[in-house]
Amino acid sequence: MWRRVFAVVQVVGPPEPREHPRWPWIVPTEPLLVVPALDAAPPVEAIGVAARSMSQQSHIRLLPDHYDRAVAAIASIAARR
Repeated sequence: MWRRVFAVVQVVGPPEPREHPRWPWIVPTEPLLVVPALDAAPPVEAIGVAARSMSQQSHIRLLPDHYDRAVAAIASIAARR
């Protein structure tokens, strides 16, 4: 399973219900930074999140520090290309 940070998005609207048993809500977003090749994306550990925590829950809460690290990690990928 891929546990990578591949995008930073901005929420642009409120959550909306949808008819899907596993994901009953959708949140409209706008991409801000995107890594075009998933294999080049940094692992979640690069932003201070344990990969193991992602397999134990349906979602995880990211703190502002995680967001800052994600932006820096994705930007560093872009800087190297």
